[in-house]
Amino acid sequence: MNRDQVEEVIYEFAKIMKSKKMKTCGELIEKLTNMEDEDAINYLVSLASDLIDTNKLKLEDIYSNMNLITSLSKEYPTEKSLKAKLILLENKKNH
Repeated sequence: MNRDQVEEVIYEFAKIMKSKKMKTCGELIEKLTNMEDEDAINYLVSLASDLIDTNKLKLEDIYSNMNLITSLSKEYPTEKSLKAKLILLENKKNH
């Protein structure tokens, strides 16, 4: 996974959340860049879903930055496929 792209995603969402935890961002970037693409995307989507649940992010924040996430992997080449993954995760949490 391309480190520069991962950094762009993580720092953009940190900015949206007004987070100053750069050490945490760095650790997350390191973790994601060392994962297989599909695993990293799934982890990132799951994390985003958790941040929505705790009101640190809004669903609109994810949707308006989908292009950053979809650019990370061929697994989710479109916003539609990524939205489907988010909906699946939300449905699993609500059942």
